[in-house]
Parts: sequence; C-alpha cells; structure tokens
Amino acid sequence: MSYIRNSDYQLIVALSGVTNMDKVVDNQQNKTWSVIKFPDEKSVSAVPSSWIVGKKCYWPPYSEKALRAAIENNESPNFQVWQSYTFESFRNNVFDTFKEADKKSLKATKTSDLESGCETKSYTFSSKKRKIFRKTVSFSSVEEEGEEEEGDEEEESVLPDPPSFKKQRRELQPNVEINTFDQNELLKRQEERRKRDILPQRSENLSTPRVSEENNEESDSKTIIKYLQSIIRKQNILHSTLLDITNRLSNIENKNTVLQIENSESIFITLENLPVNTEEDLAVLEDHLGEGMEHAVNELSNLGGATIYDFIFRATEKLITNNFCGIHYSYEGKRKKKAFRNLKLHELLIKSSLALFKNVTIKDVEISIQKWIRRCSERAKATKHK
Repeated sequence: MSYIRNSDYQLIVALSGVTNMDKVVDNQQNKTWSVIKFPDEKSVSAVPSSWIVGKKCYWPPYSEKALRAAIENNESPNFQVWQSYTFESFRNNVFDTFKEADKKSLKATKTSDLESGCETKSYTFSSKKRKIFRKTVSFSSVEEEGEEEEGDEEEESVLPDPPSFKKQRRELQPNVEINTFDQNELLKRQEERRKRDILPQRSENLSTPRVSEENNEESDSKTIIKYLQSIIRKQNILHSTLLDITNRLSNIENKNTVLQIENSESIFITLENLPVNTEEDLAVLEDHLGEGMEHAVNELSNLGGATIYDFIFRATEKLITNNFCGIHYSYEGKRKKKAFRNLKLHELLIKSSLALFKNVTIKDVEISIQKWIRRCSERAKATKHK
C-alpha cells in the first residue's frame, strides 16, 4: 500500500472529518478510513477516521513501522498522548477498507471530490522494479481524469516513508473542539477499548516526550559521571607517578650531596702528602687520625680486597711508601727501628680489616701487617730497578 503520493509537493495520508463524540465512537466501531489534507505540511493522507476530532487529526508518536501498522489495523487513538494537527477535508472521503482509502488517496492529489474520475500521474516503481512514467499535475488543478485500473494500481503502489510532522509541545489545555464533548466519557470508552483490542506490542512503541527526555537526561548524566570518574583515576595515577619521580630525584640529589661531603672530608683529599714518605708527613697523618679515625675506617674499608693481606697491601699503598716504612719501622721495633704497632696507622689498618671481613680476628690482621712490613725493603728495591 502507498502512504505518500508525490506531486509538486509531498503528500501524506491522514485523518478527516469527524466533528462530534458520537462519530468518534462510531468510527472506532465501524473501522473506517478517511482521506484528508494537511495544509501546513502540504500533504494528503489516508488514516482511521477515529483519529479525527472536529478539525484536528491526532497523530501517534510511533516509529515508521509501527505507524504503518497502526493505520492499516485502524488502531484506536490515545487523545492524552497523541499530538493533534489541523487538516482540511475532501468530499466523499470516508471508506470502509484501508485498501480503498489508499487507492483514493492517489486522487486526492488532484481533486477535492474523491468520487470523480481524476487521476494524478507520478514517478513510482512496480513490484518488479520497473520504472513507470506518470504525468505530474499540481494540487491546484481542478481538471479531472479517469482512474487507473485497480490491478495496475496495486502492482505499481509502493510503501514510502510515513508523513514527518514537526515536533511540537502538547497543549496543556484540551482543544477547542474537544471541549464540546464529555471528556470523562471519552476517556472511559477509550480505556475500555484499549484493554479489549490493543495489541501487546503497542505498549512498547508508546512513549511520551517527557519520558524520552528524562531517559536521555539520565543517560547523559551517567555518561558524564563515567568520564569524570575516568579522568579522576588517570589524574591520581599521574599524581602518584609525579610523586615517585620527585622522590627519586630527591634521593639522587641527597646521594650526590653525601658524596660531595664525603669527598670533601676524604683522608686522601684532606692530606695532600699521602702516601707518607717523611717523618713530618707521618706526624700530620697521625694527628689527623686522632680526630677522624672513624671516618677514615669507613673510607679505607671501601677499598676492599680478596684476602686480608690483599686489603693491607691496597691500603698501605695509598698511606705510606715501602721505602720509608722499610728503613724506619719494624712491626715490634727491633733492629734499632721504630715499632709500627704503636702508630695510629696500625690501628687504622686493624679496624678497617675487621669492618671489611666479618669473620676474622685481630691476630689474623696483625699477621698480614707483619708480612707486609717484612717485604717493604724488597718492594722498594724492586721499584728502584724499574
């Protein structure tokens, strides 16, 4: 069936000519269809006569598919929900079947009398996708033409989109035409008919603009909240990352500061005449160890070594020369030499060894020091020959 006929402007199918409540009820019981014109939309349409009250046609807020089904099935109107539109009536515009009303809607694009032989030609497509050329005539024309054969009309009819009305706010006060009727009686009859005849799927298609707007607002609010929560989570992650980076930079700066302080207090920097090679240099070292023994122990133990003797060798190499120690010192002070064990340097070597090697004894360290002193002269001679 065809819901829309093309002329100089688009034509749509709709309600017509009921002016009192008894006619509304009769139309609902008889299930007739009327063909009328919507002047504001410049369109013509065929719909159930029960949708017409006075000079107003009530139009359901359905989807395209549901709207077509409602027109063909002559669905009862809901005056509280549906929007109303002004229309103009044709002569002889009421029909007992939708098929006949749909066929007559073709003529409505040409004449105001649907019983005349007028016919309007237009471009359309048959069920076999064959394009048929029809002559287009403006709506204002009053010239009448003969009707097409019924079989050709059925073969060439198409199902275009239903009429598209501009959305408007539903009036809070009833229409002037409805005020002449008993509204309570109308609502009562409509409720009884809806309970008896309404299809199950109709309730799914019915919706008021207010409910739709509330659902949209609720959906938008949930979406905004979701995005805000996501932004807050990412902001917290960035904040934690920045704190971690700040802490790491602070630790690096602190370590650099400590190293600078340690380097400035290092025994090897403070004492310029190391390794000791004279009695004066040794006196300066001994005096420094009297106040900075603990710091010197920590610094010297960082030199490391595979064994105790290896550590003693590495430490004394930086503190005292082989030549000076071999000439002037022995461990016990024998052979007219001074006793090395009485020096604070000896104490420094023992404490540093114990700090580096946890399972050694003082005796083990003393043996390694004695061994190192005995070979001082030998190492000094070897150095001279190089």
